[in-house]
Amino acid sequence: MGNAVTINQMSKGLGKLETKWSMVSGTVTGRSHLKKDLPCQDKVYKLHANGVSIIVVADGAGSSPYSDQGAAIVSEAVAWMLSDCFDDLLDAGQEQASERIIQTALQAIEELPGFEQPAGNYASTLLFAAVKGEAYFAGHLGDGVIGLEQAGEREILSYPDNGEYVNTTYFTTSKDAKARLRLYYGHSEDISGFILMSDGAAESLYNRKEQQLAVAVSRIWDWMREHSADVVEKALLSNLETLIREQTTDDCAVALMCAVQDKLGAEEALEREAQEETGTRLNDV
Repeated sequence: MGNAVTINQMSKGLGKLETKWSMVSGTVTGRSHLKKDLPCQDKVYKLHANGVSIIVVADGAGSSPYSDQGAAIVSEAVAWMLSDCFDDLLDAGQEQASERIIQTALQAIEELPGFEQPAGNYASTLLFAAVKGEAYFAGHLGDGVIGLEQAGEREILSYPDNGEYVNTTYFTTSKDAKARLRLYYGHSEDISGFILMSDGAAESLYNRKEQQLAVAVSRIWDWMREHSADVVEKALLSNLETLIREQTTDDCAVALMCAVQDKLGAEEALEREAQEETGTRLNDV
């Protein structure tokens, strides 16, 4: 994570504009799990609390019997910990911050009703992005991708971390989870969007050969600037079900944040939503 930087040391970024962070997310059960009548093991969580906007994605391990439960409780627990401890985590070093995040995940798993040892029964990956004022903090354990929009361009913040083989990765319950957790922080200046995706969704939204985000990701951020989060989330789910799921047999999860200017009053926004017909089909996946 490099040298710790406090929020007070950060230069003015998004504070120059009256902005808020719009957040959308969605999951869809993969075709292989549909055939076996199994639940979706990918989970998402969105939270705005204590002035922190947070998105989390957790992809449950296919080999773990209760990974759907683990992914759900870990994504929620880590989100709330980030909202409570954002400033402290920015000031902490890599080792201490990783320790607190992984410990939060493991404690949440062990406190699940009916918890059954070992904790690996609830294994999942972990991806998160959080923004407070002029600072961002993000983390990535395992496969999947974290991307961002910076100065209007699509960028990769964190690439998939697979093990020795392409179909292996690292989980919150792995013995080396603290060492494998990659943390990122910095100024939010010029950053206008974040995207988290599980490896299933990455089949459509990430070009592995070019190691770039798909053009469709920019289209979603554009939707978020033009429409309410509810409208975009419905469109995102529709695309997950009709397009993105067809590119993989795996479960898919996506979560996005976008900095938007809150220009419309409530009544004007409602009137605009009533008149909208959103042609929100992704043609670039």
